Amino acid sequence: MRLRTLLRSLLVIGTMATLATTTTACNSDDSPVAPSATANVPFQIIDLAVGTGPAAANGDRLTVSYTGWLWDANGLDNKGQVFDSASAAAPFVFVLGTGQVIAGWDQGMVGMLVGGVRRLIIPPELAYGEAGSGPIPPNATIIFEIGLIAVS
Repeated sequence: MRLRTLLRSLLVIGTMATLATTTTACNSDDSPVAPSATANVPFQIIDLAVGTGPAAANGDRLTVSYTGWLWDANGLDNKGQVFDSASAAAPFVFVLGTGQVIAGWDQGMVGMLVGGVRRLIIPPELAYGEAGSGPIPPNATIIFEIGLIAVS
């Protein structure tokens, strides 16, 4: 799956943060839902740290680490439940611009410099849409913090 593979690569600079277990709310039919994972939020690219290495371009092979969260309007930096992560010790590798990852990553990684950290806030239409994927509910806005380790 593209998401699972992609999410294995998100960077948490330094050591990986301890992931807390969270509980999801339930609707009337007892199926799990993420109460605030859906939001009318535009696609956003935010450089948290600008790198000094080569820039990522379509067709490049990127090595990244990352953490992915469900959007939560009440969470710190709008971060809700963590749904996946990958460390620098076990990074995720993909080819940019080829559809190996969600559209939000293909669009949001272009121009990022090696050594940088970027936050992507990705609305459903650039993520998993109406179908959702695994722990990501349908129509969820998601947040990634990605560290670009290498471009080749």
